[in-house]
Amino acid sequence: MTEPDLVTICAVSAAVYPVSGRTAALLSARVGEQNVTSVEVDADVAQQAITNLEKAGLAPHVVVADGAAGFDDHALYERVHATVAVAEIPYAWVEQTRPGGVIVPPWQPLRGHGLMMRLTTTRDAVHGRFHGPTGYMMLRSHRAELVWQARHLDEADKSGTTLDPRTVFEAGPARPKAMTMRSAGRVHSSRACRR
Repeated sequence: MTEPDLVTICAVSAAVYPVSGRTAALLSARVGEQNVTSVEVDADVAQQAITNLEKAGLAPHVVVADGAAGFDDHALYERVHATVAVAEIPYAWVEQTRPGGVIVPPWQPLRGHGLMMRLTTTRDAVHGRFHGPTGYMMLRSHRAELVWQARHLDEADKSGTTLDPRTVFEAGPARPKAMTMRSAGRVHSSRACRR
């Protein structure tokens, strides 16, 4: 699923379509449903997308498969638009996009937010630029298995906050200050402490 603000195509208002199938609906309205193949790893999500698309009167090709492998049956593609973040560009996407075609993936090599990319394919490679910050769910095969265990976890104090995470994200350049917490008279920050 994709944040509605991140998927915009002029021809259709995103508010018309439910989340599952939204990108396929927008692309179908823009380039014709016969030119859209949507790959979804989860069969239940794919079925919900199909149901939503049918309600909208659209029938692009929806495939249940691992997006990292692309979908070779309809290749070569003019465009690959990923609605999941990747830590690296799956080479199958390069192979399945015609030379001169475009791949638009959110690139997120670490946890957190990444950068939107627009890549142009050559015969066996891609080149392109970053186009601003973004945050997507990671492609399943690209999810890091990060395990952190605090020393003395059984003795750790637990606390909560009423701080809305969007406030931190919207802080922009002030984010390190927004992430600063006061605890027992000491200042802790995501940057080196200055006191």
